[in-house]
Amino acid sequence: ETSTYSEKVVILAESDNFSPSSSGEKVVTQLDTTNNEWEMTVSYDEDSTWYFWAVFSAVALNLFLSALVYAIFSQAQFHSDALAEKSREMVDHARSAARNERELNDFIAHEVRNPIAAALSACSFVSSAVNEKEPLVDVESQKCVREDVQVIDSSLAFVNNLLR
Repeated sequence: ETSTYSEKVVILAESDNFSPSSSGEKVVTQLDTTNNEWEMTVSYDEDSTWYFWAVFSAVALNLFLSALVYAIFSQAQFHSDALAEKSREMVDHARSAARNERELNDFIAHEVRNPIAAALSACSFVSSAVNEKEPLVDVESQKCVREDVQVIDSSLAFVNNLLR
């Protein structure tokens, strides 16, 4: 008696004892067993779903890894850009501070230099008036020396208040 057994399988490899037919659909092999003759037919399908899922999984894994690498490089670029921006801000603040310091120095030099120059001139006039042969004998000389002393006093008071 002859019976037939069929099952669909996927061919993963070929051996010397097993080779699919040229049609690519069925393999028929005669099996001799005790008191029975069996004919085994093995069909295979090249477009099986496992192949689709294997390729799909490989593509999905590739896309995931590509996205992960892109995200890492994007984050590194973002971090690098943030550090560059912070560095630019620090340089701008340093330049601004240097400019402000120069302006303050110029302002203080101007505001201090003028009153000191007035005080030095008044001091020179007082010195010459005091060092005359007959110092401060007339009322006009005394009045000029008093005015010069007031100029010295107010100029030095201004500088003193400015530097507090």
